Amino acid sequence: PGPVALPPSAFEIIPEMAPTLTRLLSSLDEPVPWLTGRDQQARSALALAEERRTEVEANPGRAPGEWPEVERILRRIASQLSQACDPMASQAWLATARATRYQKGRRDDTLAAIVQALYFRRDNAEAWSDLIDVASAAPHVPTLLALFARVPVEVRGSALAQLLSISHGRD
Repeated sequence: PGPVALPPSAFEIIPEMAPTLTRLLSSLDEPVPWLTGRDQQARSALALAEERRTEVEANPGRAPGEWPEVERILRRIASQLSQACDPMASQAWLATARATRYQKGRRDDTLAAIVQALYFRRDNAEAWSDLIDVASAAPHVPTLLALFARVPVEVRGSALAQLLSISHGRD
């Protein structure tokens, strides 16, 4: 803790999310898959599903089953794009994470979908932002440092700004 000017007590409490996130982040040690495919049908379906997700998110009076329905659609599309090695797989997994995030008890599924988005595209700044946001809900200094260490250089500036904002209570 000395080099980052933190008291040793900052490392003592380990939130239950930390081991899960650490395990999921290890998948980013795998090589990035070759994304040379294209599934136009799945891309079109993704655009429609994203519109639906945005509508559901904007509707505070949504029915209880709307998030799970949107998630099922997005998860199916994300799987199709992943199997096709389509570069849009990253955005589909991020959309899946965003649909899962608002469902009670689905934190680990949300984290897994975000990490899937990053697996397919390591420089996905939106996915890094969402991951930092979720991870900072139960902050664990070593986990946040390990997470930040994996952020690619091209998106590190925005990730650092977000972490600093959170540390100053302006998230």
